[in-house]
Amino acid sequence: MERYRVWLLEEEIKQSMSILGADIGRQVEQGLEVSVRSSALVSMFGLMDTLLNIIDYANILAAICRIFELWDNLRVVEYRFLNYIPTTFVMNIKLGIFKPE
Repeated sequence: MERYRVWLLEEEIKQSMSILGADIGRQVEQGLEVSVRSSALVSMFGLMDTLLNIIDYANILAAICRIFELWDNLRVVEYRFLNYIPTTFVMNIKLGIFKPE
């Protein structure tokens, strides 16, 4: 089910990556590496993943699927229940550039 939702967003994801690529002068599959992470409204202390150094669209979509799948992981479900965290999942594409010093 989650994989289906992510594939529905494929064009929006590609458009966002294109905007980011234009800002920094590199596109996905042409030297741009991205990360995909969860950004829960509350800290979930290592229950979610951050996936780094993704270089192509297929793996970006797979990484987003992974984050969706983790949201329904038994440990995460139990943590949300015990800490009164809503089960609503919202996807937001946030473009940011990490610039090492």
